[in-house]
Amino acid sequence: MLVNAEQQWVRGCRGALSAGAVRWLETGDRGTSSETIFTVLTGLHLINEEEMSHPLDAWDFRRCCLLLDSCPELAKRFDNMRAVSTEWDALIGAWYSIFALMDSENPHWRDRVGTLIRTHQRISDVLIGIADPTQNAKLEER
Repeated sequence: MLVNAEQQWVRGCRGALSAGAVRWLETGDRGTSSETIFTVLTGLHLINEEEMSHPLDAWDFRRCCLLLDSCPELAKRFDNMRAVSTEWDALIGAWYSIFALMDSENPHWRDRVGTLIRTHQRISDVLIGIADPTQNAKLEER
C-alpha cells in the first residue's frame, strides 16, 4: 500500500504534536477554515496562505469547533487568529455566542445530524457586519 505525502508528513510530526492533533490530522472532519487555524497556530503548513479562509457557514464553523475540541492546546491560543484577517477578528469576537447558538439549535452538531440554519445566519450577519458596520448595531438590538 502506498502512503500519501500527508500521511508521511503526519508521521514525521508525531513528536511535535499532541495526540489530539495527530488524531485530527488522520481522521478529523477537516475543511479550509479548520486547516487555516491549524496552520496558523502550529506553524505546520497544511495549506498555503492564498488558500486560507475563515468559516463561511455553520458547517465550516462546526469543523473549527471540532478541531478546537480535539486540540485544547490550540484553543488556548485561538485568540491569535484575530490577526489573520478582519473576518477572523469579527468571528472570534462573536465565537462564544455563535457556539452557544449552535449548541442550543442542534445539540448533536458534533455528529453532523440536523440543521444549523440559525447558526449559519448568525455567521453571515457577523461577516456582513464587517462590510456594513451599521449591521452590527442592528444585530445588537435583536
